Amino acid sequence: RGYSRATAVRRRIPQYAQAQEVHAVGDMLTCYLEEPPIGGAPLGDDEEAQQAREAARAAAVKQRCAALVGIMNDLLPWRVRVFGVTPVPTHFHAENHCNLRRYHYMVPLWALLPDGSEESAFDPREEPKRWGDLLRHIKALTKPFSGHLRLHNFCEDAVPHESASQVFIKQFCHYGQANYNGTLYLCISVLADHLFTTQLRRMVGLVVAVMRGLLPDDFVEHTLDEHTLVDVPEAPAGNMYLAECWFSVAETNH
Repeated sequence: RGYSRATAVRRRIPQYAQAQEVHAVGDMLTCYLEEPPIGGAPLGDDEEAQQAREAARAAAVKQRCAALVGIMNDLLPWRVRVFGVTPVPTHFHAENHCNLRRYHYMVPLWALLPDGSEESAFDPREEPKRWGDLLRHIKALTKPFSGHLRLHNFCEDAVPHESASQVFIKQFCHYGQANYNGTLYLCISVLADHLFTTQLRRMVGLVVAVMRGLLPDDFVEHTLDEHTLVDVPEAPAGNMYLAECWFSVAETNH
């Protein structure tokens, strides 16, 4: 019983404050709700009656969950919406059972170019070769960020063997692009068990610095060396958000 959030990472890394959590576009919340008795279910102890009761209960729970969405949205501010309600086992914990989180950072195209000015941006449809070269360069820079890593150089005051610096990253890549008010943004995505604000900002800041020629390509490998302490550039905080959460372990077990 109790309340939990999928976006939280405080239980895993308690020494880091809530301020280090990446803001989410959406979140998975769990809370305890008393379930009223379901009437009208078939009586009997045989298998057929038990199956009928389970089917009746499932239908009633589904109906109540749908009704809860409308009730809560009527009570919430219009900028905050509930998209769905589903029952979970009593031991389910949104933070602990969330084994993967996808983080997005929107980088304007011009910020990834050597001269780093808005006037330098180009249309990928008009310059496909230049666009392809840019994406291949990003792929090469993000490729080393895979598996169990020590991101001590991407944390505040962390050392290689502290739990705060140890992260599992499944994917770090270009994840599409979007045009906003005439500016093309590339979505840089990280799929990991958890990340802190500083880690995501420095990962993106490193890619931007190398793409602009401010750091050599091989500097990426130095940042991941557990025997090396280096300063890593940090991207601004405004363009990042938590986009998705996975609960595959909990779904497999239940």
